[in-house]
Amino acid sequence: MHCALALKKKALVHKRTEKIGSLTIPDISDEARLILSRHQSIYSNALFQYCELTNQQNAPTRMTDLIWLYEYITKNSQEMETLFMIFHCNAPHFKFRKLIRDTFHF
Repeated sequence: MHCALALKKKALVHKRTEKIGSLTIPDISDEARLILSRHQSIYSNALFQYCELTNQQNAPTRMTDLIWLYEYITKNSQEMETLFMIFHCNAPHFKFRKLIRDTFHF
């Protein structure tokens, strides 16, 4: 019974991590895509093992939360980068870094 539950958990996590593995990098070779896929698998497995170690009861949920958090941070970082480029192109003398520092009290 325990083995079947563990397999179901791994299948669930694998399904959820496929989103990370859907590489949308243009113009890379099949070999590069394969290498990236292998590394993604290694890191996903390591992360899941860590989740199992630290959250035995909720490892798949914790893994999903971490993946969601990663995607959220990545999306926001990309949006900030785009905003920075827009400011830089339209107002090259605008002190964007000072605005960030003042806004977030760095």
